[in-house]
Amino acid sequence: MNDLWVPIVLTICLTIILTSYFYFSHKNKTDIQQTIREALNKGCELTPEHIAQMNNTKPTKTTDLRRGILLLSFGIAALLGGFIIGNAEDAAAFAMFPLLLGCGFLTTWKLSNNDA
Repeated sequence: MNDLWVPIVLTICLTIILTSYFYFSHKNKTDIQQTIREALNKGCELTPEHIAQMNNTKPTKTTDLRRGILLLSFGIAALLGGFIIGNAEDAAAFAMFPLLLGCGFLTTWKLSNNDA
């Protein structure tokens, strides 16, 4: 019975994360549209620059750094969890994906900071 809980909890967590992401993304877009409608109803001028600025979801300079640290932390936690429960080989295989993604994000952050 204990082996059955791991995929169940993993599926529930992934569902909650994905649902939250899509819900808040949709809510943000709806709020932007509502703001544009209200501005037009009040007679304000909306230039293409204003609309582009409202829809601007350009990542900041530290976005890659934050993502890299988060993924590295997740990978390290998976490795440590595997060592604690005595299943280091499986944990290492699972942890390699976030560890390498985190290294990629940190490399991208470092290279983009050197260019600026």
